[in-house]
Amino acid sequence: MRTASYMPGLPRRMGVALAALFVRDGYRKHWDKLDLIARIQSDTESIPLTADHDALSCAAEQAARECYAACESIQTVDAIVAAIHEICDRRGVNYPLGETMKEVIARAVDRLWWQRQIRKEFARNA
Repeated sequence: MRTASYMPGLPRRMGVALAALFVRDGYRKHWDKLDLIARIQSDTESIPLTADHDALSCAAEQAARECYAACESIQTVDAIVAAIHEICDRRGVNYPLGETMKEVIARAVDRLWWQRQIRKEFARNA
């Protein structure tokens, strides 16, 4: 089975699942959702008002992974928090709050925290 190579940046598992949908239903039915997910995954665009639950969840998962990657690649806690603030600024959400830096980082790598924040921001802009 061919993966979704026409959508660069998609994880292999997602590409295989989408390819299966294309084979089963034809690609036109799902093209809008693919386009929406690709736009959310790019950091240059905000979440469009037509986004659904799956698209918002995808955006939250990607943001949490980005924060986790920053934690892995950066050595100092201050630099990690600065990277998290930059990611939050790009995503248009409030910074994670906590009494310690550990709590801030724990929230930033939590997909559910991101999902709540993205939903709040999405609701404000809707």
